[in-house]
Amino acid sequence: MNEAIDFLFIVNIFVVVITGATLAIMPFITMKSLLFGVRIPAEQVKHPQVVALKRRFSFVVSIASLLVIGLVIAQYIFYPQMTILTAIYAPLMIVFLQFVVYIPSWKKALIIKSEHQWTLAEKGSADIKLTMSRQTFSNLPWSWYVVSVLLAIGAVIVGLYVYPTLPDTVVTHWNASMEADSWSEKSLMTVLSIPLVALGMTVFMAISNMMVWRMKLQINQEDPARSFAQHRLYRLYLSHVLGAITILMTLMFLFIYGLAIQLWEPTKTIMYIAMGVPSLLMIILPVGLTLKVGQAGNKINPVISEADRFVAGIMPQTSSHRNITSRQDDRYWKLGMFYYNKEDPTLFVEDRFGTNSGFNYARPLAWLFAAMIIILTVGTIVLTTYLYIYQ
Repeated sequence: MNEAIDFLFIVNIFVVVITGATLAIMPFITMKSLLFGVRIPAEQVKHPQVVALKRRFSFVVSIASLLVIGLVIAQYIFYPQMTILTAIYAPLMIVFLQFVVYIPSWKKALIIKSEHQWTLAEKGSADIKLTMSRQTFSNLPWSWYVVSVLLAIGAVIVGLYVYPTLPDTVVTHWNASMEADSWSEKSLMTVLSIPLVALGMTVFMAISNMMVWRMKLQINQEDPARSFAQHRLYRLYLSHVLGAITILMTLMFLFIYGLAIQLWEPTKTIMYIAMGVPSLLMIILPVGLTLKVGQAGNKINPVISEADRFVAGIMPQTSSHRNITSRQDDRYWKLGMFYYNKEDPTLFVEDRFGTNSGFNYARPLAWLFAAMIIILTVGTIVLTTYLYIYQ
């Protein structure tokens, strides 16, 4: 058990450091025209008040992250048996503290914009609907998902092949020490459950990628053609990252599956490596992409195509192709984070702060999705905590 605790402690420290560092530098990799969810002219990115606000946010988040790291170390020293729970709560603490620091930063950004009476010079129509229609699913890197599906199907075939030779009971769960702690009677569903779950996960990830591909863009109205070109490349890179994560998750499932059907009996060290390395890569890949290309690819220096200019509205197009640019207004973004626009039929949008997607909360379906996410997240945390403490 000590080996498992030591491994989890190292993982906890790594996750906290990555989470804290990413949140601390987030203001500096966000689009130049976005200041804590408030749109400002891109040329004002180096304004002394803007720079000072970003630095203050980063400093406070960094201090908060160091405090959380201190708590993780203290927990490991005095209550090592709680290390598993720390893996859940430590990152949540940083995210919560970041949100607390973000709110006053957003308010200050509004004040700065109002005091200087900054307005944005718009070019073109930035037609979001046309942009989404041109990003066809045929351009998605489907090969990642095809490979994952083939791996899962191959695992099912192997499972059916070895099924007659398996014992009457099979392992269905391993604890943090990588020791089998749960068994079930052999049945086709028991034996094939892991590759079937991997197959379902692949479908879910593919659908998630499709949603990312089509969500509403955060466009720089001062240079929409360049912004569209950056988005085009960014979404391609992000799709590859999501595809790579899908493969990593599939491989983890199949490694566990090999244990369950007795294809191999690795040492604990190999098991930790087989589960730990993919898990870390699933964190490193999206974080690395964000650091490399910035929010929605705003650090990319793309070649602007005629299609980008057409979509942006710089090239002539009919009035029916024009969109309502006021949808980019700050008034539609509550706290600079939550999009609420009854005129916009879009359900999924890009966040103004961060690199994730969000909802248009003017749509009833968005509240349903949000409620499901909250219930699943809170339920998982509560159930995990209860089982660990009382079982």
